[in-house]
Amino acid sequence: MVGSISAGRLQEADIRYELCPQDRKVDGYNFTVTHLNSLDSLNELLMLRLKKYEQSGEWIQELVVNGKLLLTGRGTVQIIYQANICGTMKVPMVMTWKEFTRIASSIRTREIHIPKKWDICPKCRKQFTINEVLSGNISLRDKKQLTLLEIREGKLLAHTNCP
Repeated sequence: MVGSISAGRLQEADIRYELCPQDRKVDGYNFTVTHLNSLDSLNELLMLRLKKYEQSGEWIQELVVNGKLLLTGRGTVQIIYQANICGTMKVPMVMTWKEFTRIASSIRTREIHIPKKWDICPKCRKQFTINEVLSGNISLRDKKQLTLLEIREGKLLAHTNCP
């Protein structure tokens, strides 16, 4: 991410994203792992993956994060809300989709967006954290229960365990 600082503040309008140098592979294991420490860095990773897909027009490597998130080949993200892991296999922090399908069956996913660091769960009024996202503790709210204002404001996510 490249930005400029003006009067001590980063100006949003001045931010532009650039693809990584060739030695930083956006769809690689190491690059992905380094972007799992905060919601900001995870969202940056997703944006870079989307940019790469849009600019190349080719699918990028699909990755599974913590057995809970699927980073798709077209730069979007899906939550894995069901997967039967074979035996006592331990799922690594990052693996390819192909590797994941070898150790898991009955996989179900749903497209989702990753909350920003300032997003708040409308049910419990607490902020989302990177740990909740990586453990799959986020879900899309039932659209039948949403008000028009909540839809307009993008309040579509909630913690999975909220009442």
